[in-house]
Amino acid sequence: MKLLVVASSESVRTTCEHIGRQLGFTEIVKSSNRDSVHTLQKEMPTHVIFNFDDEHPVRVHRVGGSWQIFRQTASEEIRIVRIGFIDIREPDYLRLPALIGDFRTILFPTV
Repeated sequence: MKLLVVASSESVRTTCEHIGRQLGFTEIVKSSNRDSVHTLQKEMPTHVIFNFDDEHPVRVHRVGGSWQIFRQTASEEIRIVRIGFIDIREPDYLRLPALIGDFRTILFPTV
C-alpha cells in the first residue's frame, strides 16, 4: 500500500507520514498542493490524505482550487480522504484533531 500525503505545511505532511507508518503503509510520498497532481500521476498511490484546510476561498479563486483538479485527475480506485480543522460533514472528510483509530476507519472503511 502506498500513501500520498498532500499538504502545504511540512508539519502536517510529517504528522500524516507518521500516522501512515503506524497504519501499516509500506511506502509514503509527501507532496505540496502545488505539485499534487504531478505527484499523483507519477506515484500512483492506493490512498491519499489531502489537507483540505489549504483550500480556503481566496486560494480556490486564485489558483483554481487544487482539490477540484486533484479529484478530477485521481482514479476512482484510489481512497482519498480530506482532513482539516473546519467542520464539514461528508464521508470522505476527517475533522482534526483526530485519533489514529479515526484515520484507520476513514482510510479503510470496509475493514
